Amino acid sequence: AALVQRFGDRPYGGFFIDNLQGELAARDGILRFARKLGLSEADLENYEPSAKGFAYSAYVAWLAMSASAGEVACGMALNLAAWGHNCGQMSKALREHYGFAQDDTDYLDAFAQLPSLDEVALSIIQDDLDHGALPHRIGLAARLIQAYEEMFWDEMAALT
Repeated sequence: AALVQRFGDRPYGGFFIDNLQGELAARDGILRFARKLGLSEADLENYEPSAKGFAYSAYVAWLAMSASAGEVACGMALNLAAWGHNCGQMSKALREHYGFAQDDTDYLDAFAQLPSLDEVALSIIQDDLDHGALPHRIGLAARLIQAYEEMFWDEMAALT
């Protein structure tokens, strides 16, 4: 929502609006997935994340409040491709090895089937560069978001 507030009125605002709509739609899928795992909505609300598991979310929030549109678009395009791939692999494994049904993994499958964001992200990045953005900041955002994504998955593996 912060990204829509900051960039929604720009020519590429739809990129951020679409991402917000995807996040809002994911909530129902997350709740169905949690119920399959034996967790209630109250369980999710009361869960205390580990610092390593939360670092990715904190960085994305920082990007939303502080980064340029190009930094965010670059990081999101790169990260959502990796996240989508991981979700697809996890969904497949849950269905094949743990008896999950297709609708149990809808949340994961939705991310696994996201279209590439590369074209629109490149146009946002170029616009950012045309308006004085620093290229190294865009690259840094992409590297950090991937590092935090890896930290998240490493933490999830360590907790199991």
